Amino acid sequence: MSLAFRGIFCHGWMRYAPSPGRARPLRTPPEPRGAVVTCRTGGAVAVGRTATTLMASTIGTSVMGFAFWIIVARWFPAEVVGRASALIASMTLIASVAQLNLVNLFVRFLPTAGGKTMRWVAAGFTAVPITAGLLGIVFLGLRLDGGLAGGGWGFATLFVAAAALAAVSLVADGVVTSLGRAHWVPLKNLGAHAVKLGLAVLLGVVGLTATYHWLFLTWVVPIAISVALVVAAALRLAHTRRGTPQTSQVRRREVASFVGAEYVTGILANVVTYVPPVLVAQALGAEHTAYFYVPWTMGVGATALLWNIVTSFVVTASSDPSQAPQALRRAVRLGAVISASGALVLVLGAKPLLSFVGAGYVQGAGVLGLVAASLPFTAVLLLYSAFCVMRRRVWPLAALQAGAVFVLMGMSWWGMPLWGANAPGLAYLVAQAGFALLVLPRVVRTYRETVQRREEWLPVSAPAAALAEPA
Repeated sequence: MSLAFRGIFCHGWMRYAPSPGRARPLRTPPEPRGAVVTCRTGGAVAVGRTATTLMASTIGTSVMGFAFWIIVARWFPAEVVGRASALIASMTLIASVAQLNLVNLFVRFLPTAGGKTMRWVAAGFTAVPITAGLLGIVFLGLRLDGGLAGGGWGFATLFVAAAALAAVSLVADGVVTSLGRAHWVPLKNLGAHAVKLGLAVLLGVVGLTATYHWLFLTWVVPIAISVALVVAAALRLAHTRRGTPQTSQVRRREVASFVGAEYVTGILANVVTYVPPVLVAQALGAEHTAYFYVPWTMGVGATALLWNIVTSFVVTASSDPSQAPQALRRAVRLGAVISASGALVLVLGAKPLLSFVGAGYVQGAGVLGLVAASLPFTAVLLLYSAFCVMRRRVWPLAALQAGAVFVLMGMSWWGMPLWGANAPGLAYLVAQAGFALLVLPRVVRTYRETVQRREEWLPVSAPAAALAEPA
């Protein structure tokens, strides 16, 4: 599960939670007799509106990302693209680990932190880059980069600094989201993509295409710019809350439990996304990495559309529990349409799409087709994830992610000598399909119980439910 969407999940479900003794906060009580139901379709409309907005942002960034890779493939040698891709994946993985789950922690607890907001934010912005720097040094010291960042101390330092900036950027997203400025995040992403695209064009025009160091910089510069802008805005927002009362006390046990489960789940999810390109680079070389990374990014990125739908359901159901059944039905219908049509389009159109990137990249059509074929299974897993988060049962979700990582990593490493770069794509499909079928009965049961309103949902103020039981 990506970090941004998990943050939205937590922000949505924290407003409603079960009373002591109730384990499933997914239900709404039936309307009392004589009650007038003013809007039966409100939840469906809200889900459709929110999902459309989020998907529009995702599609916009995806189109710009696709344009970026077209430009890069036209002007940069495949080996250069492969080396840069492996470094970018490594940098992002380090950043996701180093952010210490503060993205979701801030979204969960900052809204009620009052005058302590600035202290929390400043501590986070201090701890995260230090952690990223240490992890980056260990990563390079163990040669896990395969020597890609070994272009001297200068470039190694740049790599570590880039990982630290990327981690801070993630945490800043959580801060602005928790302080009521969530719409800044897609704007920041669109702006970063635009800068990255412009830098790629500039490098191609001036002929700086022979080394992967310059291509890596096209990712680092937008991150640095966005960090400078968003961190300054986040600190200003936090400063405005000085002197305001803290509306609820946060217990350490609550924070530790929340951070632990979510952090493990987040790390495992990012391993699934970012480790395969590094494995391909080490096993098959830089050129194969280029032909793998582009279709892999396209296929895995398509799941963001499904996340948009599920996120919309969580936010809508949390805001108005009476609309949970309608919101869930709408989300399932939208998810079925997007996953089925997306799988069909990407499987059949893999070669034509990749031919726009470059002739050599058509070799990755198998990877794109395999990942695209997993979209219906991914839709099931995402719905299961939503149910787990809303029920505060995140450790089963972490166990599921651990199983997926085991299958993906083991099958990929074992299969690459046999199937080449297609091995991670096949492993991803097997893992998604296997675990989706495993949880399908529970997903179907929860769906039926939700739409039939068999259990109650009790509204409470956030995050009072978590604090209702003594520490």
